[in-house]
Amino acid sequence: VLLIGANALPSAAQQLPPPIGVELLTDRAVFTDNVDLKIKNKLDGKATEVVNVKNPSRTVVVRFTVQPDAVFGWHTHPGPVVVNVVEGELTYVAADDCKERVYPAGTAFIDAGGDHVHNAFNRTDKFIKDRRLSENCPY
Repeated sequence: VLLIGANALPSAAQQLPPPIGVELLTDRAVFTDNVDLKIKNKLDGKATEVVNVKNPSRTVVVRFTVQPDAVFGWHTHPGPVVVNVVEGELTYVAADDCKERVYPAGTAFIDAGGDHVHNAFNRTDKFIKDRRLSENCPY
């Protein structure tokens, strides 16, 4: 009986991964020099956006694992974020135009941060085909 209980308990205790897993790959780091950052970003169908970040001060490297059909929700960041899509694809929606942009594995993009509200999700075949995040666009 103990052997059966020992074998049954671990499988019952297994949990599904969180919808969006977060793994810090580095601690936060601070630039020791006076650094200004200028990014020019031209999203498909939009004018070129120039982001000037005075004293970006801190950096961090994070791996997000976005499970099928997981949605980040509308949000923003204090500063720019460089996104590298390693596996699958990520759909990104900027609130200022509500256009869905799909980034497959091996591509990268920049989120400007600041007042730039956006959402992102991992759409799969199971995702309701009529569901578009742009329909729920806050702007």
